[in-house]
Amino acid sequence: MEAEPGNNIVMAKRSKHIPVVFTKEEAGLIISNLKGAYWLISNLLYGSGLRLLECLKLRVKDIDFNYNQIIVRDGKGEKDRITILPISIKEQLKDQFRSVALTGKGFFRHQQDILQRKTLKEDTIYMKAQFREKLKKPYSTQKF
Repeated sequence: MEAEPGNNIVMAKRSKHIPVVFTKEEAGLIISNLKGAYWLISNLLYGSGLRLLECLKLRVKDIDFNYNQIIVRDGKGEKDRITILPISIKEQLKDQFRSVALTGKGFFRHQQDILQRKTLKEDTIYMKAQFREKLKKPYSTQKF
Protein backbone atom coordinates (compact mmCIF):
# COMPACT_ATOMS: atom_id res chain seq x y z
CA MET A 1 0.00 0.00 0.00
CA GLU A 2 1.50 3.28 -1.05
CA ALA A 3 0.82 6.61 0.64
CA GLU A 4 -0.15 9.56 -1.49
CA PRO A 5 2.47 12.32 -1.78
CA GLY A 6 1.97 15.03 0.81
CA ASN A 7 0.45 12.72 3.46
CA ASN A 8 2.56 12.26 6.56
CA ILE A 9 1.76 8.60 7.08
CA VAL A 10 4.43 6.56 8.78
CA MET A 11 4.28 2.77 8.61
CA ALA A 12 4.77 0.89 11.87
CA LYS A 13 8.09 -0.89 12.27
CA ARG A 14 8.38 -4.49 13.35
CA SER A 15 9.73 -5.06 16.82
CA LYS A 16 13.31 -6.28 16.96
CA HIS A 17 12.69 -7.89 20.34
CA ILE A 18 14.17 -11.36 20.43
CA PRO A 19 12.39 -13.63 22.95
CA VAL A 20 14.31 -15.30 25.75
CA VAL A 21 13.60 -19.03 25.95
CA PHE A 22 14.35 -21.33 28.88
CA THR A 23 16.38 -24.47 28.45
CA LYS A 24 14.84 -27.71 29.74
CA GLU A 25 17.10 -27.50 32.79
CA GLU A 26 16.09 -23.90 33.60
CA ALA A 27 12.38 -24.70 33.25
CA GLY A 28 12.89 -27.78 35.44
CA LEU A 29 14.66 -25.68 38.08
CA ILE A 30 11.71 -23.32 38.34
CA ILE A 31 9.02 -26.02 38.30
CA SER A 32 10.81 -28.14 40.88
CA ASN A 33 10.70 -25.24 43.37
CA LEU A 34 6.91 -24.82 43.10
CA LYS A 35 4.19 -26.53 45.12
CA GLY A 36 0.42 -27.03 44.96
CA ALA A 37 -1.59 -24.98 42.48
CA TYR A 38 1.51 -23.09 41.34
CA TRP A 39 3.20 -26.37 40.38
CA LEU A 40 0.08 -27.42 38.49
CA ILE A 41 -0.21 -24.08 36.66
CA SER A 42 3.45 -24.07 35.63
CA ASN A 43 3.16 -27.64 34.33
CA LEU A 44 0.10 -26.65 32.29
CA LEU A 45 1.99 -23.66 30.87
CA TYR A 46 5.05 -25.78 30.05
CA GLY A 47 3.29 -28.97 28.93
CA SER A 48 0.37 -27.49 26.99
CA GLY A 49 1.81 -24.28 25.64
CA LEU A 50 -0.89 -22.24 27.35
CA ARG A 51 -0.48 -18.54 28.03
CA LEU A 52 -0.83 -17.52 31.68
CA LEU A 53 -4.24 -15.86 31.32
CA GLU A 54 -5.53 -18.80 29.25
CA CYS A 55 -4.48 -21.15 32.03
CA LEU A 56 -6.06 -19.07 34.78
CA LYS A 57 -9.35 -18.85 32.84
CA LEU A 58 -9.65 -22.62 32.33
CA ARG A 59 -12.91 -24.21 33.43
CA VAL A 60 -13.79 -27.83 34.09
CA LYS A 61 -15.71 -28.03 30.80
CA ASP A 62 -12.53 -27.03 28.91
CA ILE A 63 -10.64 -30.19 29.95
CA ASP A 64 -11.29 -33.42 28.08
CA PHE A 65 -9.64 -36.25 30.01
CA ASN A 66 -10.79 -38.92 27.53
CA TYR A 67 -9.04 -37.31 24.55
CA ASN A 68 -6.23 -35.70 26.63
CA GLN A 69 -6.95 -32.26 25.28
CA ILE A 70 -7.69 -28.76 26.52
CA ILE A 71 -10.04 -26.38 24.74
CA VAL A 72 -8.77 -22.81 24.99
CA ARG A 73 -11.68 -20.40 24.60
CA ASP A 74 -11.18 -16.77 23.54
CA GLY A 75 -7.41 -17.08 23.39
CA LYS A 76 -5.09 -14.72 21.58
CA GLY A 77 -6.99 -12.93 18.85
CA GLU A 78 -10.27 -14.03 20.47
CA LYS A 79 -9.93 -17.42 18.80
CA ASP A 80 -10.67 -20.86 20.21
CA ARG A 81 -8.10 -23.62 19.85
CA ILE A 82 -7.35 -27.11 21.11
CA THR A 83 -4.08 -28.11 22.74
CA ILE A 84 -2.79 -31.20 24.49
CA LEU A 85 -3.34 -32.15 28.12
CA PRO A 86 -0.05 -33.47 29.52
CA ILE A 87 -0.64 -37.03 30.70
CA SER A 88 1.94 -36.52 33.47
CA ILE A 89 -0.37 -34.10 35.33
CA LYS A 90 -3.72 -35.69 34.54
CA GLU A 91 -4.26 -37.18 38.02
CA GLN A 92 -3.11 -34.02 39.83
CA LEU A 93 -5.54 -31.98 37.74
CA LYS A 94 -8.40 -34.37 38.63
CA ASP A 95 -7.44 -34.01 42.31
CA GLN A 96 -7.50 -30.22 41.94
CA PHE A 97 -11.00 -30.39 40.45
CA ARG A 98 -12.17 -32.56 43.34
CA SER A 99 -10.73 -30.20 45.97
CA VAL A 100 -12.28 -27.14 44.27
CA ALA A 101 -15.67 -28.88 44.13
CA LEU A 102 -15.51 -29.42 47.91
CA THR A 103 -14.72 -25.76 48.74
CA GLY A 104 -18.01 -24.28 47.53
CA LYS A 105 -19.75 -22.86 44.52
CA GLY A 106 -21.31 -19.65 43.24
CA PHE A 107 -20.36 -16.17 44.35
CA PHE A 108 -18.22 -17.35 47.27
CA ARG A 109 -16.12 -19.52 44.96
CA HIS A 110 -15.82 -16.64 42.47
CA GLN A 111 -14.45 -14.38 45.22
CA GLN A 112 -11.93 -17.06 46.17
CA ASP A 113 -10.81 -17.29 42.53
CA ILE A 114 -10.29 -13.53 42.34
CA LEU A 115 -8.28 -13.56 45.57
CA GLN A 116 -6.22 -16.53 44.39
CA ARG A 117 -5.38 -14.78 41.07
CA LYS A 118 -4.26 -11.68 42.97
CA THR A 119 -2.10 -13.82 45.27
CA LEU A 120 -0.75 -15.72 42.26
CA LYS A 121 0.28 -12.46 40.59
CA GLU A 122 2.05 -11.27 43.76
CA ASP A 123 3.77 -14.65 44.19
CA THR A 124 4.80 -14.65 40.52
CA ILE A 125 6.49 -11.28 40.96
CA TYR A 126 8.34 -12.63 44.01
CA MET A 127 9.37 -15.84 42.21
CA LYS A 128 10.70 -13.87 39.23
CA ALA A 129 12.93 -11.86 41.54
CA GLN A 130 14.05 -15.01 43.33
CA PHE A 131 14.98 -16.96 40.18
CA ARG A 132 16.36 -14.05 38.15
CA GLU A 133 19.57 -14.28 40.16
CA LYS A 134 19.93 -18.02 39.55
CA LEU A 135 19.09 -17.93 35.84
CA LYS A 136 21.06 -14.78 34.99
CA LYS A 137 18.59 -13.72 32.29
CA PRO A 138 15.25 -11.91 32.16
CA TYR A 139 12.09 -13.93 31.69
CA SER A 140 8.33 -14.03 31.99
CA THR A 141 5.75 -16.82 32.09
CA GLN A 142 5.60 -16.75 28.29
CA LYS A 143 9.20 -18.00 28.07
CA PHE A 144 8.38 -21.59 29.12
